[in-house]
Amino acid sequence: MTYRYLRIPSALCALTLAIGCGQTQNSSIPPLLQTSPLASSGSLLYVLGKLQGRKLSVYSFPGGAPHKHVLMPTDGWAYLCSDDRGNVYVPAYNVIFKYAHGGRRPAGYLNDKGGLGGQCAADPKTGNLAINDGGGIKGCFVAVYMHAKGKPTCLKQLDFIAEYPSYDNNGDLFFNYGSGSKNALGEVPAGSSKFLKITLNEKISDYYDLQWDGQDIAIQTKLSGTEDQPVVIKRVHISGTKGTVIKTIRFQGWTNQTEYFWISSNFIVAPLSFTALGIWNYPQGGKRVASITMPNIWAWTVSVSP
Repeated sequence: MTYRYLRIPSALCALTLAIGCGQTQNSSIPPLLQTSPLASSGSLLYVLGKLQGRKLSVYSFPGGAPHKHVLMPTDGWAYLCSDDRGNVYVPAYNVIFKYAHGGRRPAGYLNDKGGLGGQCAADPKTGNLAINDGGGIKGCFVAVYMHAKGKPTCLKQLDFIAEYPSYDNNGDLFFNYGSGSKNALGEVPAGSSKFLKITLNEKISDYYDLQWDGQDIAIQTKLSGTEDQPVVIKRVHISGTKGTVIKTIRFQGWTNQTEYFWISSNFIVAPLSFTALGIWNYPQGGKRVASITMPNIWAWTVSVSP
């Protein structure tokens, strides 16, 4: 079984850039004030139910108690991300909506004219927001909104799609680039536009997602020679331009390798089906500790209490 949203943002971004994206322009969507907060404390799980959907379903995390849903001003796309302040970012057509933790209406927005809603990542050190649809800048594949505000800056050295962007605690940006047997781990060091290739001590041929877990890079892949299962996380310790796989983590019940995951504190969240997310202890893995059922799943993120 293969889910529907893998790599959709990147593929469509590539198509958009191929036909030419305009420079960043003013959005016609005004920022909206916060009203009727969903919760004042505790982590929240935000779930986009369908591709190009407007509704974000919200649940307590890890408990799974449903809250009132969030209805976006325009359609979303296929990806969500959040920062360590609890803000949730929802890339959509021409705009990236920003929600404060528990907010039911956007606290603001970022102009992304020409963007189709790429994959995003927030820098815990600076508050910068990176997006791999180029920020609407013609010929740009990765753009950075400084402090998640204003017009983006293009990382011009990156002339390729950088999938699954993720920042570490120092502001270094990591991502997967390439395809097939040429998949590789890349990095843009904090404060630089210089691209570095990370050399691993073992080959990882398939990248299905990656995320900084607080100490190391967690790469979602599969065991060599397998098709649909089992899913594993390769935990990679980075030192300079070298990466060392220090642990291979297995998860009971996570059987499809082509799905995103999200790490929040000592939990990892990934799909069990189109209508359920599983929760495992991280980095222990092993047996699932909980699950949350919902009408439909397309993308999700965890907003921590600020």
